[in-house]
Amino acid sequence: MAHAGAALVLMHMQGEPRTMQAAPHYDDVVAEVTAFLVAQAEAARARGIERLWLDPGLGFGKTTQHNLELLAGLERLVAKSPVLLGASRKRFLGELTDEPQADRRLAGSLAAAARGFEAGVAAVRVHDVRATRQLLDVLEDRLDAAEGEQEPVEEEENRKWQTREESLAAGGKLEPAREEVGGGEAEV
Repeated sequence: MAHAGAALVLMHMQGEPRTMQAAPHYDDVVAEVTAFLVAQAEAARARGIERLWLDPGLGFGKTTQHNLELLAGLERLVAKSPVLLGASRKRFLGELTDEPQADRRLAGSLAAAARGFEAGVAAVRVHDVRATRQLLDVLEDRLDAAEGEQEPVEEEENRKWQTREESLAAGGKLEPAREEVGGGEAEV
C-alpha cells in the first residue's frame, strides 16, 4: 500500500463479526477506541503509510449508548487524524427513533452527519447522498456566513463537498475539504 500511495481507513471493532454485538463492554468507549486507532495509525505510519483515515466503527461491537458516546466525543478522535464517520442507517439510529426499517432512518442519519460536521470529521459514508449533501452544504454555508467569510454559496463549482463519483473521476484523490463517501447497504 505504501508503494501505491493509497489511503488506508482504519476501523475499530470490538470482538469478531459473529459475536461483536453479544455483550460489548468498555470502561471509557471514547478513550479506548481513540487509543486503539491511534496505535494502529502509528503502526501503519511505521510501515510507510501516510494517508490514514480513522473510523470509530459505529455499530461494530458497540451498544446504542456506546455509539452516542462516540458521537459526543468525536472531537477527541478528530484531533488525532482525519475521521471517516459511517453512521448512515445504522441499527442504533433505528433504536433511537423506533424505526426498524433501515431505509426509513434518514432523519437519524442526517443528525449523525450534522454531528460529524460539527466535530470536524473529514468524510461521511452515507446511503442518501443527495439529502446528506444538501444538509452539509447548508451547514457549510451557515458556518461561512456566521464567520463572515463569505455569503452563502450557490454555484456548484464552489461547494466544498464531492460525491464518490466526482472523487473517482478525479483519479480517486481525496480533496482536503470534507467529502461524501458512498457505500453499499449494510445493517450493522
